[in-house]
Amino acid sequence: SNWAGDLDLNDVHFKRRLYDNDTAYRQSKQCNRMMTVVWSKVLQDVAWVNACHPGDPRTTLSVDLGYNLWSSPPSRGMIERESPIPFLCGLSDDNAILETTGGWFEGPSQNPRRCSFRKYDEDSQRLFDLCESFCCPQMK
Repeated sequence: SNWAGDLDLNDVHFKRRLYDNDTAYRQSKQCNRMMTVVWSKVLQDVAWVNACHPGDPRTTLSVDLGYNLWSSPPSRGMIERESPIPFLCGLSDDNAILETTGGWFEGPSQNPRRCSFRKYDEDSQRLFDLCESFCCPQMK
């Protein structure tokens, strides 16, 4: 998502700050993009790891949040034409399409953007460790 940002690694659960839907959404998208870079390094010899913005289709969530009210529900054809990257990432057998890892794709471009959050190495590692503590507490 283009709305990525506002991550507070010292308060990811909004215990010290007022909860805000938009901030929570932005911080979750920042986490997605930061973890894409981390996992692309961890799995560099095993798999490609990329993030992508799927476009702006109208979904139950976007309507409930007050966004994309003008959009029509997405169809596979619309996604293939207007935002092909999620389609290609998930369904293509053509490895030449994704000769990159750790990238962030947006819209119809098949060229990844280098996300501004990829330079946050220390914070990305803290985020990775935090995620690991949630799913693997016995390892800490």
